[in-house]
Formats: sequence, C-alpha cells, structure tokens
Amino acid sequence: MYRKYAPNAGRAEYLEPGIHECLKAQNKCNVNSPELRQTRRDRVGHFFLDIVNFKRRTVVTGWHFETIIVVVVDRIVHKSWSGVPAISEVEENLNPLGPLQERITSPSN
Repeated sequence: MYRKYAPNAGRAEYLEPGIHECLKAQNKCNVNSPELRQTRRDRVGHFFLDIVNFKRRTVVTGWHFETIIVVVVDRIVHKSWSGVPAISEVEENLNPLGPLQERITSPSN
C-alpha cells in the first residue's frame, strides 16, 4: 500500500485521511487488496492457417475488478476500487514463414 499512495504525497496532508491514519498506526493497520479477473480466450479464423502457425487470431473477452480495503484495528478507514466491466480484445500473430519461422528465429545450440 505504501508504494501506491505514499511516494506521490510530498506531505502527509495530501494523503487520504484513512491512508494517513494507517501509516500512523503501522502494525495496527491491515490492507487487503483482492483482485478478481475472468477472461476467456477463443481462437478464431482459418483453421489451416492457425494450425501451421501462419496466422493466429485470438478474441479475449471478460472482466476485471480490484479493490483496496484499509483496516485500522477493527474499523475500515479507506476503500477504493477499479476495474474493467467488459474486456474485448483481439490478438493477432502473423508469421509469414509459418512453421519455418520458429526454426529460423530461434538460436542454434
């Protein structure tokens, strides 16, 4: 937590009050930062070009959520969250030489 909040604050009064309280409490402060992610990767496109490694196209869909909960003694003093409700990406790998490209670009032993 210190890396996320404290380096950007030149002085303590610029910190969120809960973060400042946590830094003062030291050992009595507990920070939880769960991150949840669910993604699905589907390969689409021409089967033959994919299998011989000429052209691979993958569609990535899903969501991502992360939160920070700061607890001093038994009291929540700060909470924040962020995320992406709908991930929609396309990854495309092109290898003009197909299966030969891996042999040419890999170092010889």
